[in-house]
Parts: sequence; structure tokens; C-alpha cells
Amino acid sequence: MIPERYRIPEKWKGASLLLSYYDVEYPIYMAQMIASYGEEYTRNGTINGFTMQQKIAGVTYFALKEQGYSVSLREFSRISTVDSKIISKIAKRIAALSHQPWILSNVSMAKTRDSILNQFSFISREEKTALSSFVEYVSRVYEDINVQFTEAMIRSAIWIGAKILDCRISLPYERNRAKMCGILKLDKNCLSDYDMGDIMNGIRMNKNEDNIIGKE
Repeated sequence: MIPERYRIPEKWKGASLLLSYYDVEYPIYMAQMIASYGEEYTRNGTINGFTMQQKIAGVTYFALKEQGYSVSLREFSRISTVDSKIISKIAKRIAALSHQPWILSNVSMAKTRDSILNQFSFISREEKTALSSFVEYVSRVYEDINVQFTEAMIRSAIWIGAKILDCRISLPYERNRAKMCGILKLDKNCLSDYDMGDIMNGIRMNKNEDNIIGKE
């Protein structure tokens, strides 16, 4: 008899079958996690309107990507016999609600961000931590407007953050810098006049002025 803590709800057992096609380190744990995600996102309405088979495929695909497994959407669609557009739609809804939009991108946001920051050995640990937090903040802003956060955007966010901190780093020019400043409601020409903590709290105040420029 299977102990209660290892049991997977009957309706989510299809996830175990899909996982069997991948070299998953802890398949029972993964299947339980998928079932837990599925129940949670069904309760809050995120994945309502889909069949059970579609839910299992979408949630399993998201969970595999979240855990860092290399998964081809086309191949996963073939294995699950669920249309790739439906799998992607479900996975994107979960990624958005869990504030992890980069998971479904070909770019790993955290790895790319850290790889770029590690190029600059002269900046302090505190500055790296602040820049990391700023990149995450910007990624959430882009998530809220349903725009994929690309590698070029990560570089632009680091550049903007470095300017705010008055930290001298050199990065290739990105055309989206000005647009990103506009989305963040920042004046591109006086970035060092802002406080990063205020920006992430939704406040836009120039250090050289007495009044708040704007609040999101």
C-alpha cells in the first residue's frame, strides 16, 4: 500500500506518465508538485476552461521548465497529444501568476543576469545585489504589460540600474533603453537623480527636487 504522503490524486496521475519520458530526478515529488499546482490554479480560476488532459499537459510543461529541464514544446505536444498552443497558453498563465515570466523564454533570466554582473569584478556585493533586485523588478513590470523579458532587456535593465547607482559599467548599446525608461517612467537623461528603492516602491522622485514626479 502506498503511504498517504506519496499518493497523487487520481485525476492528476497522467502527469507521472508524461514525466516518464524525461530523466526527472525525483518523479514522485515532481508529480505531487504538478498535482498541487494544478489544484491551486484550478481553484483560483487560472486554468479553468480547459479539459483535464490539457491541464495536465500545461502544468507539467510549466513544472519541467521551472525545474530547469530542457523541454521542446513541439515534442512535448506530440507526447501529450495536446495542441502546443494550448500547452503554451496554460503555462504562460501560470508563469505570469507566479511572477516568473522568464521561465518560458529561451533565456534564463537569473543565469543571464548573474553572468552579466559577474563580468564586473570591481562592483561591490551590495551593488550586485541591488542590480539583481532591480532586474527582477523590471521583469515584473514587463510581465504586467505582457511583454517577454529578453536578454537584451536584461542588459538594458542592468545598464539603467547602474546609472541610478552611479556605478560605471560598460555594456553594448541596446535600442530598447529609452523605451524601457519610458515604461518605468524615468527620465533617461538624469537616472542618477533617482533612488532605486523608491523606484521599486512605485515612487518617482528626483533627488534634486522637493516634489514627487509621479507614483505608479
